Amino acid sequence: MGSDPVTSGVVTSLNQPDGNVTGVTFFTGPLGPKRLELLRDLVPKATTIALLVNPQAAVSTADSANVRAAAYSVGLQTHVLNANAEGHVEDAFTVIVERRIDAVLITADPFFISQRDKLVALAARHAIPVIYFGREFVAAGGLMSYGANVTETHRLVGIYAGRILYRNSIHSWGRLQPIQPLGPRGLVSGLKLCNGKGNVQVLVGGG
Repeated sequence: MGSDPVTSGVVTSLNQPDGNVTGVTFFTGPLGPKRLELLRDLVPKATTIALLVNPQAAVSTADSANVRAAAYSVGLQTHVLNANAEGHVEDAFTVIVERRIDAVLITADPFFISQRDKLVALAARHAIPVIYFGREFVAAGGLMSYGANVTETHRLVGIYAGRILYRNSIHSWGRLQPIQPLGPRGLVSGLKLCNGKGNVQVLVGGG
């Protein structure tokens, strides 16, 4: 899962999960302040940042609060814009342009992955620097992303599943295995270079 299983109420502890739950989690929300830091490095003269959030996501309040606190600590103004339907994305960018917001941070949510082509296109159309949470956005033409290595998450889930199937029980270790938190592994930048015949995108980084 992409949120903290403890704060989400799924388990009481990562090291000693209760019930029938174990596995792998990659913390996406707590990476928000780091994304803000990278965005500031990219746009050092920025004074106002927009946060695009899905208000229906359970962790949206905590995620935006983390970023807003980090922004306040360095003197940045923030505008939280909600989007949970296709038309909302265009509405959000209309507000971003009208308010002359300097840069945008997309909070981690599956809805935004489904809208990645539109998000990337709108950012390019209005020449607005945007940092995303997954390399899918950079692969679609986005500027930069920072987030967990989802491929590594899948590998670890396979290992856990294999252990459970081999021993025929999630409790067969004598106790539940700790939930493995996967740290950030992916700063990915997209550089569009002109080769005389059009633009060529180069992905820089991993994750």
